[in-house]
Amino acid sequence: MKNNPAGGHFLKGCQRGFDMPLEEYAPDRLLTPLIRTGQRGSGQFKPASWDEALQLTAGKLGEMRARYSANTILNLSSAGSIGALHSTFALLGRFLNLFGGCTHLTGSYSNGAARFILPYLLGTDFSTSGFDPATIQYASLIILG
Repeated sequence: MKNNPAGGHFLKGCQRGFDMPLEEYAPDRLLTPLIRTGQRGSGQFKPASWDEALQLTAGKLGEMRARYSANTILNLSSAGSIGALHSTFALLGRFLNLFGGCTHLTGSYSNGAARFILPYLLGTDFSTSGFDPATIQYASLIILG
């Protein structure tokens, strides 16, 4: 992994993103779904097939939507990459909208300040605009939130 050269010395990549391959290829990573068999926090799990895990997940999602409404489900994905998929926020958002909706965050734990200010600076939604990392070195003032 390396930084975007357009960012110069002023814009560096996120360490969490750089460390993603260490997590994705860790020798002790989970390779099969696990279903909890004991109380929460007990550490008791049983291996499950992908079909069994997906069926259980779909059933619980359906149960929560039927009991409490689709707003019970929070889309807590981010806009970056999880290694295998990119723009996971949009991907999960599309799925949950087809499912009947969900609750969305109004900010982001990674770029909340930029998400807030870009519409004021550029007059549009943050997802259709951004800043050029090559220009950050010419900024007179940078505010980090």
